[in-house]
Amino acid sequence: MKIRKEIKIGIFAIVVLAATFLTIDFLKGNDIFGKSHTFYAKYADIEGIAESTPVFVKGYRAGSVTSLKYGKSDGLYTARVSISDEYDIPKDSYLEIYSSDILGSRSIRVIMGNSDKMASDGDTLGSRIEADPLSAIVSGIVPLENSLHSLIGNFDKAVVSINSILDGGLREDISMISADLRKSAANISDITAGIESQGPRIDSIIHSINDIAGNFANTAESLDRTVKNAEAITVSLKEADLKNAVLNLRDLLEKASDPSSSIGKLLTTDSLHNAVNSLATDLDTLVKRIERDPKKYIKISVF
Repeated sequence: MKIRKEIKIGIFAIVVLAATFLTIDFLKGNDIFGKSHTFYAKYADIEGIAESTPVFVKGYRAGSVTSLKYGKSDGLYTARVSISDEYDIPKDSYLEIYSSDILGSRSIRVIMGNSDKMASDGDTLGSRIEADPLSAIVSGIVPLENSLHSLIGNFDKAVVSINSILDGGLREDISMISADLRKSAANISDITAGIESQGPRIDSIIHSINDIAGNFANTAESLDRTVKNAEAITVSLKEADLKNAVLNLRDLLEKASDPSSSIGKLLTTDSLHNAVNSLATDLDTLVKRIERDPKKYIKISVF
């Protein structure tokens, strides 16, 4: 009986130890029931990374950091990570340490490569470290603060220099200049008021100018029509055979002035004039005879 009791106690202790080991391994982020691949990556700084730090693949927690070791020879930290074998990791992929939230919590994510060859269990992948956002902000604020202090110092120096320049005499000159500027501003205001008071007259002048412009426009239209008519007359004259007409007229005048020509004979001799006068006299005599004795010349027969 005593031996059986000791055996039971031993078996219980083994079960408790196994359960404790599995629980610790599970708390570290290891998948105790699934299969996984082990990869390695080396970093110069692992601040914020510890065992059980999650490893993400495309935003999904696919594994965790299982161990961290420091190498004295190269001064680098070697991180061993376990990733589920459900994912094919290209050989040129990177394990990047980044800030997973605004508070600066650090995690590791797999930056997938483009290689056709997949990484094998136990391969060492490339590594990257993303800058902490808070650190980047602080590092940017420090130079800004220094620049601000320098600017304030320079401003103080400028104020002291201005105060030293503005002695009593210069201040009086500035006061006089200010007074003159105020007077100029008052004069400008008076001129503006005068212009506003002459507003109706200015409007009338503008209307008159508009009327004159309209008359000029109408005159321009009339001139344009006149020019077009002159162009049409010019074209007509150009198209007419004035040269030939002048030549023909000159030829006619030359013939008329030639006594040997027919026209010249008619114009230069009295025979045509005498013949016409004789014909007119004979016709007058005939008419008188008919009037005196119409029966002699006109016979009327009745059927």
